[in-house]
Amino acid sequence: IIAEDEPAPCAVNGHGRTCPINGTLCKEGWHGPNGGITNFDNFMFAMLTVFQCITMEGWTDVLYW
Repeated sequence: IIAEDEPAPCAVNGHGRTCPINGTLCKEGWHGPNGGITNFDNFMFAMLTVFQCITMEGWTDVLYW
């Protein structure tokens, strides 16, 4: 079931595809390493994460997350 007004790959409230009942779980948000700062969710956070990997400071958190 896909709602056209707010499409999302997996949504709790029904906007987008609903998760099948096979043990998967849809969550409202995701908390990554470093308190959620290290992620690729938008361009600026992605640049910060790439910079973190280039400087080799804490890059293993990104690697193993």
